[in-house]
Amino acid sequence: MSAQAFRDARDTLLDTRTDLAAARERFTWPTLDRFNWALDGFDAWAAEHADAPALWIEGDEGTAARLSFGELSDRSDTFLRRQGVGRGDRVLLMLPNRVELWEAETGEGRRPNEFWEEDFEAELRG
Repeated sequence: MSAQAFRDARDTLLDTRTDLAAARERFTWPTLDRFNWALDGFDAWAAEHADAPALWIEGDEGTAARLSFGELSDRSDTFLRRQGVGRGDRVLLMLPNRVELWEAETGEGRRPNEFWEEDFEAELRG
């Protein structure tokens, strides 16, 4: 039931995104007994909208990377395993804004790991 409550709250916000007064009137925080954003949120959305664009990164050098929700869901499910990360491992993630960052971001919710993330490029920019 928690996943459905999350989806209902999300749908309310999407339906009222151009009307702040309606959003404030209709939105209520869902009660989530048990909820995993990666599995109950992202993957559920990906199952319904597999071909919809999920990620579009434009690089400084004119490069571009684009993934659909289905592609990102599939890739993020295996990304951490391909890196040798197991259940319960502690992980420090230092990546610029690239596909692998988002594979790790959506993949980390699937396993009980401790994650620390650092955007070193933002620190360099000041």
